[in-house]
Amino acid sequence: MDELMQAMNTAAIAHWRASPAEAHVDLGLSPFLATHPDSALADLARRCLSGDVVWLGMPPASKASILAAEARLGISLPPSYKQFLSVSNGFLMPGNYISTLLPVELIQPFGNENATIASDWRSMLEEEASEDEPWLMARLGDAIQLSGPPGKGEDFVMLDPTFMHPGEENEIVTYWTQLQEHHSSFVAYLESALAGLLNLTAFLQKGTDR
Repeated sequence: MDELMQAMNTAAIAHWRASPAEAHVDLGLSPFLATHPDSALADLARRCLSGDVVWLGMPPASKASILAAEARLGISLPPSYKQFLSVSNGFLMPGNYISTLLPVELIQPFGNENATIASDWRSMLEEEASEDEPWLMARLGDAIQLSGPPGKGEDFVMLDPTFMHPGEENEIVTYWTQLQEHHSSFVAYLESALAGLLNLTAFLQKGTDR
């Protein structure tokens, strides 16, 4: 996990530096700063806006904070997510659609702060039936939101507390309104996010070379 997070950090900073100038105004971090201004991760986000950051993560989460989150949510957090928390209790991806992975103290059911979005998504799914519709209709409100408010759009990373893969790993789902990407563990999500950052950076750098 340490190596993966170091790779994530390198890729996220490279993507940030390669992003167009207009993306640097708030780096997609303003919604998180407005929602959680007193969070330690918000302090890091403010430093990002000044360019004064070399590590986009946080100190590890304490065992007590992880246990408190599990008690609050009524679930056992999956092993690979706990491994992430043992390295960094939250993480920033400045300029990305999903720009924050929340500290464990801030994760909560998606419906707590996004009931309107969940309702809108259900309405769209009712109008355009898909094979994922029953799955989404049943789980949207109760899925655990692991990412912060998106910089733009409606992109979120969520943990499905009802679907378990081998190794006691909950399904991790990245939602883009009516599109979803399913991952068998939080590590699998991080690997996918890393690949996405590398591809985006290569695309942006190719554009500047023309």
